[in-house]
Amino acid sequence: MKTTHAFRDAYKRRRCIVPADAFFEWKANGKSKQPYAIAMRDRQPFAFAGPWENWKDPATQDWVRTFTILTTAPNELVARLHDRMPLILDPSKYDQWLDRDYDPADLIRPFPDDAMVTWPIATRVNKPENDDAAILDALAV
Repeated sequence: MKTTHAFRDAYKRRRCIVPADAFFEWKANGKSKQPYAIAMRDRQPFAFAGPWENWKDPATQDWVRTFTILTTAPNELVARLHDRMPLILDPSKYDQWLDRDYDPADLIRPFPDDAMVTWPIATRVNKPENDDAAILDALAV
């Protein structure tokens, strides 16, 4: 696994799970890109795997806690849209992921695509101020 310097030690010692109900990818469509929502087929929440870290802001000297979401190769569903996907954990593996003594290398793999679904959504997802549940509404095709 390749990690950045900022999270190199965090991957070994400071792991977190990040709850989600969907994520987004954009598929090139000529000169434009069509956004898609991706979620569990049963629409249940799920969790991304990530490392967390503390760092000191040099400007303020305040400690900041931050995290990132790891990515992995895409499953067949996501591969139609993008060349990678977030690392989604099976709920039965949460404890392993969070266990500092466990080497999580075997958990770093694409989530099964048969448990997932994707659908096109409006480009309003491209603006952060559009932060509402309707962002997940499917486009009529």
